[in-house]
Amino acid sequence: MAPENFRRWALQQLRALIPFDAAIWGSGNRQIARFQNVTVDGLPPDFARALESTARDNPLFREVQDHWGEPVAMSDVLSDRKFYKSDLYQRAFKPYGVERILSSGNMEQRSGLQTLLSIYRFDRERDFTEQEKAIQGQVLYHLIASASHAFFLTISRPKSGVRREWNAVCDRTGVFHEVELKFMDLLEQAFPNWSGQRLPFDMPPVDFSGEIGGGLCLRVEPLGDVFLLHLRESGPLDELTQRERDVVLQVCEGLSAKAIGRNLDLAPSTVSTHLYRAYRKLGVESRTNLAKLVKSLRD
Repeated sequence: MAPENFRRWALQQLRALIPFDAAIWGSGNRQIARFQNVTVDGLPPDFARALESTARDNPLFREVQDHWGEPVAMSDVLSDRKFYKSDLYQRAFKPYGVERILSSGNMEQRSGLQTLLSIYRFDRERDFTEQEKAIQGQVLYHLIASASHAFFLTISRPKSGVRREWNAVCDRTGVFHEVELKFMDLLEQAFPNWSGQRLPFDMPPVDFSGEIGGGLCLRVEPLGDVFLLHLRESGPLDELTQRERDVVLQVCEGLSAKAIGRNLDLAPSTVSTHLYRAYRKLGVESRTNLAKLVKSLRD
């Protein structure tokens, strides 16, 4: 399921718990101060920009940012009399039929990623109840976590033969657009003086693959105008050359030196040379022991 479709599906599940007519689910890094990813449901797409334009004079935004994780209704912040007479209502909500608003947000301090979830009703007589606020508060974190998981399942293709990788999307300045929490954990362990919110090193070139220090290995792929980063802990296989790794992985698949030679355009004797060098580096003496070692590293 595409990430955009997952968010729409998740909003439908939320609608079964809290009836609403429309919603916006936006996320972005605090250093950029705008939505980097946004899903609008039940309203025209241009509503997102109209909402962004109210950021400085929208008291609900400020209340959400002052109380991350706690749902807030517009009626908690402004009386109906003030709200419906305000320029904010006339400019940003009335043209779209929005009468009642319930918003909540989340800030991930280490990455700087912010999420805003607002649900709307078109009937002024149906304000959100305290019970509905509590429900939104209970599900917000789970919505964010599941959307991130679905996003990386969709775009990330694990590389065979390596340890479990954790992923992030960054721009060329190292600012996070999306990130898995374990990615942040590994960076904190490797760079104890890191203050977060962007990479603790300069963005490597596209297609970089190698060690970055602190016992970590990184792969970089292009993803539109941003970059997909795969991070993992270094392991014994990282001591091998790329050709030695290629040979080892195919040996572990049960291929003969002749078959590997055909696949890699090498003479069988050259394949054997790479294999014996790998044996010495990894401290094994047979194909069986090599396969056991590689399996344990993958697990």
